[in-house]
Amino acid sequence: MPALLSRTSLILALAVGAAVGGGVFMAAASSRAVAQGGVATSQRIATVDTLAVVERMVLSDRYKPARDRLTDEKNAGLKVMRDSIASLEARAQGMAPDSPELRALAQQYSQLSESLQSEEQKAVAEQDAFNAQQIAEAYRLVTEAAAKLGNERGYTHVVQTRGGEVTFRSRGVAGTIQEILARNVISSPAGDDLTQTLIEQFGVANVNVDLPPAAAATPVAVPVGQPAPATSEPVKPQ
Repeated sequence: MPALLSRTSLILALAVGAAVGGGVFMAAASSRAVAQGGVATSQRIATVDTLAVVERMVLSDRYKPARDRLTDEKNAGLKVMRDSIASLEARAQGMAPDSPELRALAQQYSQLSESLQSEEQKAVAEQDAFNAQQIAEAYRLVTEAAAKLGNERGYTHVVQTRGGEVTFRSRGVAGTIQEILARNVISSPAGDDLTQTLIEQFGVANVNVDLPPAAAATPVAVPVGQPAPATSEPVKPQ
């Protein structure tokens, strides 16, 4: 059963988006030239690590409080159902295996477990859609700001690429390849990189993206007919 999106999966989602969406933003002057069938007389290329900016934005107070509220709301509803299951378990303690009361409790347990699984799936889907909306909005804002900044500084093209030291967060082949593909530029002058300017422009320079991820708020899927963990308490994601 997947968890409500945690800090780690949020970062990985951004990494996937950066790998798939790597491209070029054309500054306004160059765009007009292409639209008119002309060719820019001189090419000036800037780079920006869109992932670095978007990641900080999504983890900042601009987006995190709304995400936490939705997580708390979903976990509160799930907790009611988990507590009901725990209550049934407690009542079943000491009952004779063939007693009518235990059979009745077992039926309630099965029905409630199925309902819990269904609600967990709905909660995960809603949280995932909400997170995707936040990431998409942050990405749009960053790319628009990058194109504008590039135009103001006289660049004809702004290329998005993962920057900095070559390190990998992923532990699997697919994730590692995606991180490689996110590095669209191998080498470029540091003076042509717009990343830090955009980080400061959006006010997210102090957002720490290197802290160890906290445990996710994990809705526990309980197989029908199996004992549910009575002390399962969700932890709010970062």
